Amino acid sequence: MNWNDLSCSIFHWTDRVAGPSAGGTITRIHNAEWGPSYLYEACGAGESILWLGFFSISECNGRLYTIFNQYLDAWGNWGDPQVNDCADANYSVRANGEIALCVSSSLDGLLWDAARNLTNTYTPNCSTVSSGGVCMDELKPTMSRYGMDSSAYGQELAWPEEELVDPSGGSYDGSHYLHIFYMEDHFPGWGYFDEGPLTLNPLKWIRLACVDPVPASQIITEPAYIGYPAYTQHNATDTVVVTVRNDGNTSLNVTRIAAVEEPGPYAGWLGLSDTALAVPAGVDNIATFSMYLNEEQQVNDPGTVVWLKGEVYLLSNADNDDSLSILVDCLVADTVIGGEWDTLATSMSARQIHPGDFTRLVVNNLGEMGSTGSGAVNLDFSTDGGECDPEATVYLCSGGPIVLRRDIEGTDTSYVVNCAMYQDDFATDLSFKPVTTGVSSGEFSGSNYDGYRTGTIVNRDSTMAVEREYYAPTGGADSTDFIVMRTEYYSFDGSTHQGLALAEVIDWDIPSDNLGDNTAGVFSDYNVVYLQGADAGPPGCQENTNRFGAMMLLGYQTNHDFVIDSCWSNCTPYGIFAGDFHQWWDMPSGMTVWDSLEANPGLNDNDFTGDQAVFTTYLFDYDLGPTDTLTLYSAVTSVHDGDTTDLKVNLEAAFEWYRTNLRPGCTSLCGCCIGLTGNVDGDPNDICDIGDLTKLIDFLFISYTPPECMEEANCDGLGSVDIGDLTKLIDFLFISYTPPAGCL
Repeated sequence: MNWNDLSCSIFHWTDRVAGPSAGGTITRIHNAEWGPSYLYEACGAGESILWLGFFSISECNGRLYTIFNQYLDAWGNWGDPQVNDCADANYSVRANGEIALCVSSSLDGLLWDAARNLTNTYTPNCSTVSSGGVCMDELKPTMSRYGMDSSAYGQELAWPEEELVDPSGGSYDGSHYLHIFYMEDHFPGWGYFDEGPLTLNPLKWIRLACVDPVPASQIITEPAYIGYPAYTQHNATDTVVVTVRNDGNTSLNVTRIAAVEEPGPYAGWLGLSDTALAVPAGVDNIATFSMYLNEEQQVNDPGTVVWLKGEVYLLSNADNDDSLSILVDCLVADTVIGGEWDTLATSMSARQIHPGDFTRLVVNNLGEMGSTGSGAVNLDFSTDGGECDPEATVYLCSGGPIVLRRDIEGTDTSYVVNCAMYQDDFATDLSFKPVTTGVSSGEFSGSNYDGYRTGTIVNRDSTMAVEREYYAPTGGADSTDFIVMRTEYYSFDGSTHQGLALAEVIDWDIPSDNLGDNTAGVFSDYNVVYLQGADAGPPGCQENTNRFGAMMLLGYQTNHDFVIDSCWSNCTPYGIFAGDFHQWWDMPSGMTVWDSLEANPGLNDNDFTGDQAVFTTYLFDYDLGPTDTLTLYSAVTSVHDGDTTDLKVNLEAAFEWYRTNLRPGCTSLCGCCIGLTGNVDGDPNDICDIGDLTKLIDFLFISYTPPECMEEANCDGLGSVDIGDLTKLIDFLFISYTPPAGCL
């Protein structure tokens, strides 16, 4: 299971049939491996976090019966695909569950039929809160271990007829039944985990007829799609082996396999090894065929990137999809860069605060850090042996930069958004893409740090480039609970880009009693919004409220700022806010992200306890010229067992490490002046004199567009250039730009 995917299946193991799995055989009962793209289409996730959960298996009349919860329906198991069966409320992204049934024809569980929906209560966008409507969410079904034969009692039993569920559609004429209990939840979500309204949730019973399995084949292909970053090279043919699996209980007959190419400059580039297949049911339920991409080297134009589009069509007797297509988006190129991961580790040497602590963080060349909560590489403390809770392996689950560009052309507004959080591959539109032009990815190190650089990655339309370096201090001296990042943003296509939002989002999962339940707080003097663990009951081996995580902006500057003052740095972001992770992330769009970032200037926490992310907007509605490079420094840190004072100490240590190692020679790094002395021109013998004023005005002229009156240099309108014009100009500059404290 992947948190960015939620794909899952239910399997059955039996030792009735000898096999390689602990002496037995494993078969698949039901498949919900719908892929990561469905997560972004669906209105929310399931009660059990995955698309499936709460299964129960029983024996009746010589067969096996498995029931389970299914949330939504990507493949249309029982009708049209469902993506919107969720509660309509700001604080819920939980889907309404259905109870499904799969039947095995025998007790060995080798053959299972397709899932049937026992409850069929489709209530999309149910608004229990806003309008009093009822959500129908059948939850946590349990089933009697064995079925009963009602004919054994010698007389017909008086069952409530309305409680009978006959999955055969009314044709069942037997006497064997199973008993199922479940809760009819009228607002989806764990009552102790999610906020939500109080509802009356009856416990219900149904009498399930022990129906025969439905004979049908079911087709699944792997891969189901061929696209970026998969590619083939010029003058070469790439062979892709396609596995066809039959998850049904009768033979699958694929009567036709055909290649279809979209019209373009090349033809005959998509070939096949077979035109038909037979796939048995049961243990050996797979067959394969091959696709040939760029067959017979049809494309041979080195130095270019050619996009070939088509599909491979499979016509079969499959009940779930008798006309299946494998879409093909094939790149022909010289080189496409693959994924790369690296784990950074700090050092415990010379540790004064929390002796023995050190931390690790996994990062990749797409700008993502945390690898979607891999565990023990997530700013946690489980590796050093000092962590008392073996489950506390994640603090920083996933995070990374956001680059959002708003284009306004007349009355049309469009948004281009990329976000590295939860991007472990290149398959989604949100992920950044590595390029060969620019800096290469890889490890690097210094005398007191372990480093990794992403290389150059670009946004989805290749207009903006991002390069990031990570520094994990290894020199001790209280520098083992944080990692420093240096990020550069610049125009990749050489054009001016207006309306940029440059931000960062981190899904923190500070260890808590209930999964990632966290509370938020603010350090206004550090420009930080932090998250804190929570205890739902009596503390375990330690209080989770003593666990913290935070990111801090250390400062940013442009290359033009650096020319004027090598120690120039701005430490104040546009805004930071903590928010319900799912409300923002489950259906991300450029407009949604833009509106969220714009609406949260300054520092914003909340009184919400739950799965939260922290969004840091460095610059909003920002313009970046074709020769501009914005360099930004930030740090992430965590506290194992301490308080807010310990967290502040970590932030201060991170800033000092950055100042000393990455900005050597700078005594202070927050403001236009060097420190707070107002000494801009570098003269050690004065503080804020005419030389400083001159340099400040020079700086402002470079960084800001002067008013239109400067075209004639007559700002006060009273004649030629004179002292009045200078006064008016200074007034304009000081109104438009507030100098830092202590400077002029």
